[in-house]
Amino acid sequence: MKTKYYMARRSIIDRELAKGRHIRTIDLVNMIQNELSINVSQRTIQNDLKDMQEDPPIGCNAPIEKDTKKKAYYYSKPFSLRAFGLNDEHINALLFYSKTLHQYHQYKIFNNISNAIEKVLDNFKIKPELKQLFKSRIIIQTEKTLPIKGHELIPIITQALEENKKLSFNYGGFGRKEKPRKLSPCLLKEDRHMWYVLGFPEGKTSPKTFALDRIISLKILQDKFEPINFNPDEYFRYSFGVTVKSSKPIKVVLSFSPYQGNYLKALPIHETQEILINNEKELRISVLVKPSYEFFSKIMSYGEDVKVISPKLVVDEIKRRIHATFQNYD
Repeated sequence: MKTKYYMARRSIIDRELAKGRHIRTIDLVNMIQNELSINVSQRTIQNDLKDMQEDPPIGCNAPIEKDTKKKAYYYSKPFSLRAFGLNDEHINALLFYSKTLHQYHQYKIFNNISNAIEKVLDNFKIKPELKQLFKSRIIIQTEKTLPIKGHELIPIITQALEENKKLSFNYGGFGRKEKPRKLSPCLLKEDRHMWYVLGFPEGKTSPKTFALDRIISLKILQDKFEPINFNPDEYFRYSFGVTVKSSKPIKVVLSFSPYQGNYLKALPIHETQEILINNEKELRISVLVKPSYEFFSKIMSYGEDVKVISPKLVVDEIKRRIHATFQNYD
């Protein structure tokens, strides 16, 4: 079993060897004792050097050689443990991910992830100009979000998901009386910058969705549950947003103006979208969905650029909503 300071010792050894110098174990001992404020023997350092020469997962194939005349160790070719396992593409991906997470900088858990990535990258040999670019300039801008009530519950729910432990909380809001709930969570979901937890309420066999901003007095219980076989992709396949109706999906045919159609060809309205007609007059598509509040709101958002062709029940609902909207301006 490796000691608490195993990785810290290796980091110091690598730092000194990467300078291209020959260094004795006694010198490494003194450096490590001074920097880490611990006692360490030459035997320990020799074992660390040997481990570093090993193949992964023990070591990292470090090209460590010993100069018997000088009784010192050195790297026989350019090498750095700090860059081991990461290439330029990996580093760029981490930088991009860190920058993207900035949209959630008000959320402590995501801010912690971003900070952790930066600390990892601080230990790697990154081109100074690239590092400065990501720190000083806005080169990636995502949709801005305001902090939503309930985001502070994300770490608690994540822990419960990892440990398969039940949650208890009160749920209410929007004029409804609060009710105590006990839940076996199976998914944490974000939709339109709102956060939700899905799970199976006590005694129920169907999942239910709870908005984090309406959860009160959340606690992790000691009660554990068997891992739930839940496929979120399949569960939400025919939905818009987080509302999933128990009814069967239906085929909805929509006709869009050619101008709006260009956007829908680039970014489909739904994963089941199929193009039926594509000409200078219209883009006609079909989607297989379970119509919900989110679905109708999405269709209404296109205004005069969309017409529902079928089925009649969807046409009638859109007509009703348009009529109600028109009455607001009488």
